[in-house]
Amino acid sequence: ILVVGYMFSRLPGLTNKVLIATGKTKILMYTSLGTAVLNVVLNLILIPNYGFVGAAIATAGARVLNNIVQSYIIMKKQKIHPFNREYIIPTALIGAVICTIYFLPVSLDKFGFFVGVIISIGLGLLYISFLLLTQSIYDVEAKLADALLERIGLPGYASIVLRPFIR
Repeated sequence: ILVVGYMFSRLPGLTNKVLIATGKTKILMYTSLGTAVLNVVLNLILIPNYGFVGAAIATAGARVLNNIVQSYIIMKKQKIHPFNREYIIPTALIGAVICTIYFLPVSLDKFGFFVGVIISIGLGLLYISFLLLTQSIYDVEAKLADALLERIGLPGYASIVLRPFIR
């Protein structure tokens, strides 16, 4: 629950850093204070009935709402929009896959750590394939991959291999 909440709260990017960089630190303070108050209130409501699951829901929900509010403020005041087609489509596709896995009639807590690692690697590879299929890779990202490969001692051919997938 916490991982999904934090994942969704990070979708628009580092909104708090944008607010700091643009001098909107008071807005950041107010949204952070509001998040803290909301988190406490939700914890008081949810923990008695749902225990630690309620606490996780409260924390994740407060974080997501915090980032939604900060994103809205950034869009209104700075005219900066964090989403584009190259970001939304592969993210929505992998989100649909994760939701499908979650709602399968199989209890995921029966699997051990090793299976969890295998599933995570599989989801990562699936996300990369979604990036490739939707041509959601930029030239600068291919160049970064080249630099990373060269840094670890491998030939940097990523930009050549990724050329058909670069938008």
